[in-house]
Amino acid sequence: MNLLFEIGVEEIPARFIPLALNQLKENSQKIFSEFRIEIEELKTYATPRRLALKAKVSEEQAEDQKLIWGPPAYVAFDEEGNPKESAYAFSKAQGVDISQLEIKPKGKGNYVCAVVREKGKKTEEVLPDLLKELFFSISFPKMMRWGMGNIKFVRPVRWILAFYKDKLISFEIDGIKTVGVTYGHRFLFEKPIYISIEDYEKTLESAFVIVDHNKRKK
Repeated sequence: MNLLFEIGVEEIPARFIPLALNQLKENSQKIFSEFRIEIEELKTYATPRRLALKAKVSEEQAEDQKLIWGPPAYVAFDEEGNPKESAYAFSKAQGVDISQLEIKPKGKGNYVCAVVREKGKKTEEVLPDLLKELFFSISFPKMMRWGMGNIKFVRPVRWILAFYKDKLISFEIDGIKTVGVTYGHRFLFEKPIYISIEDYEKTLESAFVIVDHNKRKK
């Protein structure tokens, strides 16, 4: 596992936790796919004061391919197939060689098109936007605002932990900046806890929190 994301909150009503876990898993799969990041492993967690996921994700986005439509074929090429000025202008605008232009049917005619390939970014570059979108994708039957903030969540958010390869992913949501610590049992272990992705469950258990909801239920 190389990614850890945790939302720390005040106590969530127990009846909302199964819903949140389902959303966290399903929305993660959807949003990572939209960002072209492959998930190889995924595990979700919940306690009354946190929602979290650990995952093993690809180190960069998959290449993106887009089909861009250009002018009608008769405008871009003459009868002998030689490119005209509009073909050169279109290929230059799309950053492709004139020889890479294709002619495909569209509607009632044939049009020039180009396949534009965009190299993927490193995963750590897109994680701030990706994790923000994941945060806002989680909803509850009852939401609330608190303090002077503008966001809504099931209960006030107190911390956001975001690690990739045990390095902090820096971003903020409504003034709440990501941190490299988590918290144990509210009364039995009040100090912040520095953790690693690998030892997440074990470290929290030493702070009197069984973060795996299935294990806690047993």
